[in-house]
Amino acid sequence: MKFKYFFPLFAIFLMFSCAEDPVVQIVDPEPEPEVIEICDTERYTSNLFEELDSIMEVMYAEKNLPTAHPNDLFMDIYMPAAGTDTLTKRPVMIWAFGGAFIGGSRDQTHFLARQSAKLGYVSASIDYRILASIFPLPDSTIMMNTAVKAAADMKAAIRHFKMSADLGNEMNIDPDNIYIGGLSSGAITALLAGGVDESDIDDDDFLSGLIANNGGIGGNTGSEENQSYDYAVKGIVNLSGAVYKLDFLDATDPPIFSVHGDADEVVPFTMGMPNVVIPIDFNLFGSKAIFDKCEEIGLRNELVTIDGGGHTDIYINDNYAQTRADFFAVGFQFLKDEICK
Repeated sequence: MKFKYFFPLFAIFLMFSCAEDPVVQIVDPEPEPEVIEICDTERYTSNLFEELDSIMEVMYAEKNLPTAHPNDLFMDIYMPAAGTDTLTKRPVMIWAFGGAFIGGSRDQTHFLARQSAKLGYVSASIDYRILASIFPLPDSTIMMNTAVKAAADMKAAIRHFKMSADLGNEMNIDPDNIYIGGLSSGAITALLAGGVDESDIDDDDFLSGLIANNGGIGGNTGSEENQSYDYAVKGIVNLSGAVYKLDFLDATDPPIFSVHGDADEVVPFTMGMPNVVIPIDFNLFGSKAIFDKCEEIGLRNELVTIDGGGHTDIYINDNYAQTRADFFAVGFQFLKDEICK
């Protein structure tokens, strides 16, 4: 879809008089302004905005002890520097860090937020709830419950941007073009937040009970005003993540772009139990299984497989620098195609 701004080509006014026949007056059309064809440019795929505004720290949810929400939640926001970008409706990209739901912090995805901001997004690295302690060792139910809380937090972050757009829109965002993604457990969080709806949990007593205990499918994170907004997104970026059940994926879900090393030693590339400090007694379905399921149901998706790649080396090691540049180029083109539909 091409974005065009235009005025009416002509206006016809009928002027009636009691004493005379109707007169038709034709008004010369105003000149049509130059059409801005954003999607015919390199925006969203090239670093057009090397200069970014200073990081903006925003609290998007206050602590709420009755709902097991012990800390305020913040996001760090990046965007093109003021005056460098004239677009008034910009897509949003929200990133979540990894750490097996037992560690990690939002600064770990600053590099992703900066990269997407340079392409023209308003980008955020978010906090989300993780386990306060792993002693005594939690069981699988506690771990899944933590993932449900994390997904609820991400939904509140999505709603924060939609609320911001409705209340002055100082960041010039497009609330209908919000994308989410993450690394490892952050990717699991994004897949859970963006790909699981009420219909998916009807027959899953385990997950449905946990979701019900955490405020329902929309979660209990954020103010009452925040929760009045929806949390729909246009796409998901899955970096070495997984889903709990393949049946959660539907043809109507947001498109999914995935990257995964086929030698991942932590989150299975296909299917298996995650290899973390805490023993988990259920399988996860990794990016290859997600890809195969999406192909089966007709959900738009793409998978970049890194031959011999592990869980974290493909994102941080120098010897994967070119590979990394290549798969992010593919991923951002995938998102641009969605933006430009």
